[in-house]
Amino acid sequence: EYTDNSLVTKENRDGVMMEWETDIMEIAANTICKNKSEDLTVLNIGFGMGIIDTFIQNSHHPFKHYICEAHPDVLSKLRKDGWYDRDNVVILEGRWQDTLNQLLDEGTVFFDGIYYDTFSEHYQDMLDLYDVVVGLLKPDGVFSFFNGLGADRSLCYDVYQRIVQLDVKNYGLKCEYTTIPISRLQNWKDVKRSYYNCDYYYHPRIAFV
Repeated sequence: EYTDNSLVTKENRDGVMMEWETDIMEIAANTICKNKSEDLTVLNIGFGMGIIDTFIQNSHHPFKHYICEAHPDVLSKLRKDGWYDRDNVVILEGRWQDTLNQLLDEGTVFFDGIYYDTFSEHYQDMLDLYDVVVGLLKPDGVFSFFNGLGADRSLCYDVYQRIVQLDVKNYGLKCEYTTIPISRLQNWKDVKRSYYNCDYYYHPRIAFV
């Protein structure tokens, strides 16, 4: 359910995405759209409130902008807001586990940038995603994700920062972080359970070594 400044689950009022993430999403859009070529092709997995997708469209004007989304309510929002009508936007309806593997099998599209930000998935899902990312990312492409891994506690958050670096190294990738203070940005009004309790954010940039 969409509110004025958030996306929440209907029954439990758990936060899915919040407006306070806007600054993070702008940085993420700049990260995955670093290639300024005329054929800039990017993929966002998980539309949410569409914050990063809006930055991608308005600031970077990609040749092709793929959006992978599974939830029917969010897909309705995409249609209502005209995303289906944009010439350079391709909507992949369904779980990334299905739609992206189909792209891999076809072997006709590769991405300059990939961003991952889904709800109610776990780190094991990210490990599975790495297998797909290395097949879809261009040699000079960039992968990033909303880094809420263990963000309910600072200690867990710091540990996951290192775990990601170790795991992507197995795929020939290197993960570098930019630390962003966010203590003044968080607002959990009308949300029963938050998903982020740290006052800093590790923004990941992952690319082939």
